[in-house]
Amino acid sequence: MAEAVDQFSDIPIHLKKIGANWRTFPTSMDKQAIRDMQRYVAYVNAGMPSVSRGMLLMGMNQTGKTGLAYCAYTQIPGSVFLTASKLFQHLRMANIGEAWEYAALLEKLESIPHLIIDDLGAEKVSDFRLEGLTIILNKRMNADVATTVTTNLTDSDLREHFGDRIYSRFMGSRCEKIIVSGDIGNIIL
Repeated sequence: MAEAVDQFSDIPIHLKKIGANWRTFPTSMDKQAIRDMQRYVAYVNAGMPSVSRGMLLMGMNQTGKTGLAYCAYTQIPGSVFLTASKLFQHLRMANIGEAWEYAALLEKLESIPHLIIDDLGAEKVSDFRLEGLTIILNKRMNADVATTVTTNLTDSDLREHFGDRIYSRFMGSRCEKIIVSGDIGNIIL
């Protein structure tokens, strides 16, 4: 099923081109964030119980969050990488069609072993997007599948931008949070 959605993936081409991996991060990259993400990947690949099946990578621009998510994408079988704007575009297009198309897309998004949503919060919030994100996060939590989200938003910005309901999905016991610091600037991993 992941293949059906993966054809729409929004994989960062520059990271794919250079074969980005844990060793290609610049020395200015947050080493603890790399170790934490490697531990999360090992945890997901080992099929550990549902204590923490979500990962929220937070931090300013140019800290390497997308690079960390891409490394997880390459390491966890069945991963699908979508920017938040691309995810919402797919939801909108499926919603324009027949009701079953929207339901089928949600079902596919639920069944992906590891879904990465990159750059959440860069898009304009609407009721439709909030509802879609809530449905996706709830279905994935209930199905006990891994979800990684990157955002430039702070805790308070995340709550203000998406509301308490979405915020609680990220701050609950089933989602780990890594604050990624440092500055990789315009260095291409």
